[in-house]
Amino acid sequence: MEKIFNPSDYRRLPNCLVPCACCGSKEHVRVFKGDRYEFGIRTVACSQCGLIFTSPRPPDDWFEKFYRYHYRQYYESVSVPDEAYLNRDWIKGRHTRNVNLLASLLPTKGTILDIGCAEGTFLDLFRREFPCWTLHGIEPSEDFSKFAVAHYGLQGVAMAKFEELSVRYLPSSFDLITASHVLEHLLSPDDFFKTARVLLKPGGLLFIDVPDAEGDVKGISNLHIGHVYHFSSGSLDQFLAKHGFTKVRAQKGDEKPIRWTFQVVARKAASLPSWKPATVDIKRIARDFRKHCQIGWTDRISKVVKPVKRSVAGLFRAPTAEAS
Repeated sequence: MEKIFNPSDYRRLPNCLVPCACCGSKEHVRVFKGDRYEFGIRTVACSQCGLIFTSPRPPDDWFEKFYRYHYRQYYESVSVPDEAYLNRDWIKGRHTRNVNLLASLLPTKGTILDIGCAEGTFLDLFRREFPCWTLHGIEPSEDFSKFAVAHYGLQGVAMAKFEELSVRYLPSSFDLITASHVLEHLLSPDDFFKTARVLLKPGGLLFIDVPDAEGDVKGISNLHIGHVYHFSSGSLDQFLAKHGFTKVRAQKGDEKPIRWTFQVVARKAASLPSWKPATVDIKRIARDFRKHCQIGWTDRISKVVKPVKRSVAGLFRAPTAEAS
């Protein structure tokens, strides 16, 4: 199979400049160059609406291959989920938090679609809290979607890409659509909101969980080829306003030991508004994002510097009685 993860190979790929996925502007400010795996990724911010994203980037068919064959192994060191994977601390913790966030907002009956449902843990936990709901989920990984059906008995889960939603489901089919750590991976987040609005019933809810571009320091580790967009509460608000969603609840995530995500619940409004981007301070956005990313480098340096300092200090420490 083609090697697509070697940094030098990645840099030789054809790369295309992309317009802002929210407002369509081609005016961007470079906010960072660098990434977790040293592929040389360039991150920009839209001068008009403040959305942060990768540009230039490889063509869409390259990303399709990446997610179909390599994503899980590359980032989670697993191709097929198993009990050890399910026991990872973040999996049940994140999904339990999200179910709890939704619990007070939902009726006893309804229909849910979980986009990017992975191995099915969220839907299983949701079913325990809401046993009268009808469950649906899509997952592009064949192994993960099969696991969701076989392990959890989630018959409503199917292997499918996001782009197939409009042909799989009828308009106004769902009371709730959820997407946890999905939106930052999609090549067209604007299409996500358009599709969610079509598939939701009048007054239906949209739940989104994403890494926070202004969060409590995830640093450069969030910059990698899988994350083509980086959302702050402000840039996500732009999408919600554009596509006729009214924010119901928002919170910073409670991952330990640092909070690096945020969650939003929004309701489908009756009609689409006349929209134009809210004014942003692009200099502040660029400055804050650079600072956010560079903290990752500082953490790495401190791991090296502190032991060296201790070693040097030991050279000049007075000898103990045993040593003398």
